[in-house]
Amino acid sequence: MDVQLVLARKKASLQRERKALSEEYRRKITQIDEEIAEVEKTISMLEESLQVYMCHICKGRGTIRRLDAAGQTEDAVCSACDGTGVSASKLDSYPYQSLELDEG
Repeated sequence: MDVQLVLARKKASLQRERKALSEEYRRKITQIDEEIAEVEKTISMLEESLQVYMCHICKGRGTIRRLDAAGQTEDAVCSACDGTGVSASKLDSYPYQSLELDEG
């Protein structure tokens, strides 16, 4: 599952929980605020790090909107990245692609 999506869902869940808490849980709200800040910081760091590798056509989504023969819009796999959301030209220059991982 996409890490950014997981983090975004976690952030949304924490915000809903925060809203539901009453005044007697002020201490808990403070803890949640700190965790939300960490999630936002992680999301920002991920977005900044991955921006270089994102496909410039679909902006990392892997799909694009296009018109079909009837003039209706539809989702289609991005042909620039083959649906990965990662720019093929940037992936070829990824600095760790040639590292071999020790399976043992």
